[in-house]
Amino acid sequence: MNKRKKPANKRKKTNIRSESRSFIFLLFAFIVLFFFIHWLANSKGFLKKTDKVAKNQEVVKVDEPEEPPIELEKTPENDILECAKKLEVPEKLYRIKKKDNTVNIQIPINPAKLDLYFANYFFTKELTSQGWLLISGEENVSGSTQKLSFKPPNQTDTYIINIYYDKSKSYPIEKPKIAIIITELGDEDFKDLSQYLQIPFHLNYAIIPFRKNTNRIYQQVLISNSEVLINVPMEDINYPKIDHGKYGIEVKFTEKDIINALKEQIKELPEAKGTINYLGSLATTDEQIMHYTMQTLKKHNLYFVDNMTPISSIAFNTAQKNVMSSYKKSLSLDLSSSTINLNTKLNEIVNLGVNQQIIVVTIPYYKLGSYQLFYGLCDLINKQGYEFIKISSLDNILF
Repeated sequence: MNKRKKPANKRKKTNIRSESRSFIFLLFAFIVLFFFIHWLANSKGFLKKTDKVAKNQEVVKVDEPEEPPIELEKTPENDILECAKKLEVPEKLYRIKKKDNTVNIQIPINPAKLDLYFANYFFTKELTSQGWLLISGEENVSGSTQKLSFKPPNQTDTYIINIYYDKSKSYPIEKPKIAIIITELGDEDFKDLSQYLQIPFHLNYAIIPFRKNTNRIYQQVLISNSEVLINVPMEDINYPKIDHGKYGIEVKFTEKDIINALKEQIKELPEAKGTINYLGSLATTDEQIMHYTMQTLKKHNLYFVDNMTPISSIAFNTAQKNVMSSYKKSLSLDLSSSTINLNTKLNEIVNLGVNQQIIVVTIPYYKLGSYQLFYGLCDLINKQGYEFIKISSLDNILF
């Protein structure tokens, strides 16, 4: 029996030794794994990954509120200065001089961007809305300076604002701009239209809606990428002898009538960017009619050019009061004379002087003579340094 027990004891010792070796192996593996994880945790690749996770988990920082802009002290001088700044007049050009109970302020405006009448209107509108009393308004003989006298609220001093075109060259010199509008298109067959559309300068075309050739001319102009205006028919002082035609604006119209008429005109020429009056020697003198007209055009995002049929037209001023893009004709171009001199016509444009944005209006059928003559004048204007532009590219400051 002793002989049989010996192998069993031997196997028992062998098992103990095997279990010891397994334990040592596992311990060694654990130590190796521990150091491997430690190395991995400190490696660059792992750090980048963990950094990225950390960044994604960062709490979003709330920006500190910006400090509010420093407001000028509420004084009459600063009220006028604020208006001047809105007209983009540099503070260094703002001059003030007080003598006794009168304060004289000089405001030189940029002739390339502003009209004296608009600046006058803006100062008057802004200051009277703050309780200032307008005492008087004067213009010098040459029309280059306007003087406004005010009394601020609760003040005894009189403030005189002198607005004039800057001649000190303090404003950047800009290339003069000219926009030519060829108007009254639609009634007659414009046989030379294709040639005009090939002129290498921007031109603008005003088309009367609901006329015999309206649609054909409209489509041709659109293809050429020229700008289209609606030549809005309005009642003439000689109506009905001179008829403004279908959907024209009449002085007997109600607000609803005007909205409907303009809606139909816009449907006829939907790609038009703006408008200019056709006829209208009576309608453009009626304040209520013009008010409803400008309100409607503004809602449709259309600008207005006052063709100034009568000198008494209030269309432009009404458009300005409605704070919409609006312009006035600078010159009517007539090349129909058999003795026409292009240099004389060029001088008419150059002599418009201080206004660096010129709008020239002409009628092709009986005002332009030949196509060659018109093209020759455009070439001279171009060589004089003028930039031909679309009406919608003209500078127009709105408040």
